[in-house]
Amino acid sequence: MRAKWSAVLVLVMITSLIVTACAPATPETVVQKETVVVEKEVEKEVEVTREVQVEVTPEPGVTNVVYLSAGTAEVEQDWNEKWVQEFNNTHEDIQIQYELVSWSDLLPKTAAMVAAGTPPDIAWYAPSQILEWYEGGLLEPLDDYLPEQIEELLPPIKDPAASDIIYDGNYYGLPFCLAGRAYVVRKDILAEAGYDTDELGNWDWQEFKEVAAAVTEPPNQYGTGIAFGEPRITAGYATPAYFLSNGLEDLTDFEDREAYIESLQMIDDLFPYTPEAQVSWKHADTLTAYMNGVTMLHSTGSFFYGDIKRQAPDIMSDEKTAVLPFPQGPQMDKPVVPWYTVGWVMFKASRNKEAAAEVLKFLGSKEAVNEWPMNMVPYEGITLEDRIRVSEFGEDLRWWLEDWHWLLDNTTPVSRPGYAPATEINKIFNEELLLMYQEKSDPETCYENLKERIEPILIAE
Repeated sequence: MRAKWSAVLVLVMITSLIVTACAPATPETVVQKETVVVEKEVEKEVEVTREVQVEVTPEPGVTNVVYLSAGTAEVEQDWNEKWVQEFNNTHEDIQIQYELVSWSDLLPKTAAMVAAGTPPDIAWYAPSQILEWYEGGLLEPLDDYLPEQIEELLPPIKDPAASDIIYDGNYYGLPFCLAGRAYVVRKDILAEAGYDTDELGNWDWQEFKEVAAAVTEPPNQYGTGIAFGEPRITAGYATPAYFLSNGLEDLTDFEDREAYIESLQMIDDLFPYTPEAQVSWKHADTLTAYMNGVTMLHSTGSFFYGDIKRQAPDIMSDEKTAVLPFPQGPQMDKPVVPWYTVGWVMFKASRNKEAAAEVLKFLGSKEAVNEWPMNMVPYEGITLEDRIRVSEFGEDLRWWLEDWHWLLDNTTPVSRPGYAPATEINKIFNEELLLMYQEKSDPETCYENLKERIEPILIAE
């Protein structure tokens, strides 16, 4: 199992971190509203994201830095647009050429640009992307370009045993946020079923299943859900809880057969408390289901507040929502909370490394990162009060931050480096899990099939 963050480092995080999420930025994201039938109860907001390229006509003496950004949350788009524009307005010799690319398209888009001889200069990363790019020899170490920013990072991020940005002793990523994973739950509906979320902080799998069963009232209300329509979400958000909370590193950790099958059995046991409509759900559908009271226990990240606060401020409140850790599996002695970073990388093939470094210094400044609307801040020296002071949500954000700080103080935090090739692995996992959901497979068969299909393509760290 990968190294855990020590209690001392957790205390450092509690005193110097802030919360709020991680996904995106695009000047031209198109939002269409349509009503769809999801077991007759969900009005769905669909984000139709097309690839957007903002061309900047080169002028003599001006260096263009191509920046690929991933994600769709409106609050993140606002942040990116503000700081990109501010940089372009204050730098005559460097201009950012900003492009939006969905998380699903980020790897293939980058590969195509590199192959065409027009590589991006910088791009967003999450754990799986940075690992795959590093293993492919595509990344430039940042140590010499950003020494001051690296020095200010929180101690856990600088721990080689836990970090998802350190490879071969060098830093290959500059985080703009520190993200956590947990369950966001409908506190109000659990209370109606007789559960006090303040008493569920040390729950285990059995209690989790009991809660899921208690709040399931088909056809309009279910315990939880899995977005089978988007493999990245199935593998990365909906199901990691059951592997990480049972002593496994991730869904590619096949070494402990018993623990892996136990995790799959837990997922199988939860299927009766999930809606049939989830077979076609994507990320946006899971948000809508939670907001509309269709699913009560949502496996997600610390970015979730920013995802839905503007759309459903009443739901994203201390009265109706709570944050709980991944429940403890049979191989663990305490609930867990996985942590990882999201940020920027610089590509080795970039022709504008010095200019790209200036962009990263600007976007990665404490002032800019403190305004990041989702997840935790990755730097030392920024307090919870600093975060609330600059947030558009103000005091409404406090309970969310305090819930996440409680998790840090009362659970087992574990690092969550990625795996590669993530796109192929996520697709395989989604296919095999769907067969189990359709009762065409069982946990033992699913384990054997996943192991047989994933191990030959898995890129070693």
